[in-house]
Amino acid sequence: MAEAEYLGLTLENPYQNQPGKPLALAVTTQFAKPHGAGHGEQFLLFADHMLRMMWDALAYWTPERIEHSALARAGEAAEPSLLSREASLFAAQYFKKWLPALHEWARHDHSVRASGQYERALFVRDLLQEATQALERRSTALEGRALDLRLRFDLRHIQALLAREDLAAALISAVDQAALAADKARFDAVREELEKAAARLEPRLGRLEDAIEFLWERSVKQWGREELLAGGPVRKTVGALAVGLRSALMSAVFKKLLGP
Repeated sequence: MAEAEYLGLTLENPYQNQPGKPLALAVTTQFAKPHGAGHGEQFLLFADHMLRMMWDALAYWTPERIEHSALARAGEAAEPSLLSREASLFAAQYFKKWLPALHEWARHDHSVRASGQYERALFVRDLLQEATQALERRSTALEGRALDLRLRFDLRHIQALLAREDLAAALISAVDQAALAADKARFDAVREELEKAAARLEPRLGRLEDAIEFLWERSVKQWGREELLAGGPVRKTVGALAVGLRSALMSAVFKKLLGP
C-alpha cells in the first residue's frame, strides 16, 4: 500500500496540466502592494495562492520522485531539475517581491501594525518562509544526490536505472488504469500503451534479467507480496493484462509477477 493511501491522503499530480512548468509560474492571483490599514487584502490573496502552490509542490516531491529526478539529472538532463527551478522561482517571489512589500507596508505607516491584516500577514510570512526553506532543502538534496550518482556510476548504468524507473511507473499505472477500465476496448488500449512504453525503453534497460528483477521488486513495494501471489484484485488485473501480450519483455515481466 502506498504511503499516501495509508495516511488517507489523495495526492494529485499538480504538474499534469502543464508538464515541466514550475508551479511558481502558475500563481495567477494579481500581486498588489498593500497601503495603509485595511488595504492589504489583494496582497494577502497573492500570498495565500503562492503558499498553496508551494504546499502542492512539497506534497508532490516525495523521496521517490527526488531520486528519480536525481537519476535524470545525473544521466542525461543538462538543465536544472524542475524542483530546483521551483525552489528558485518561489524564493524569488518571496524574497524579491512579497517580503519587501510587507516591510514597506509597516515602515511608512505605524498604525498598520495594529491591524488584523498585518497580523495575518506576519502569520503567512512565517508559513511562506517555512515552505521556501523546505523546497530549498529538497532541491539541495536532489542536486547532491545527482552529483553523488555521477561520481558513482557511468552514464550507461544511470540511463538503465532511469529507464527501469520509467517502465516501473508505466507498469504500475497500467495496472491501476486496467482495474478501472469500463470496457474491453479501454482495457486493450491500456495494454497497448504499456507495450509501447516497453518498446521505447527496452534499448536502455541494460541486462534484461536485472530489469525484470527490478520491476518485480518495485511491484512488491507497490502492492505487497501477498497481494501479487494470492488471488486478490491486483493479481487478477495483472493476469488479465498478461493475456494477449505481444512484447517478449513484458511477457517475461508478467511471468515473474504471476509466479510459477
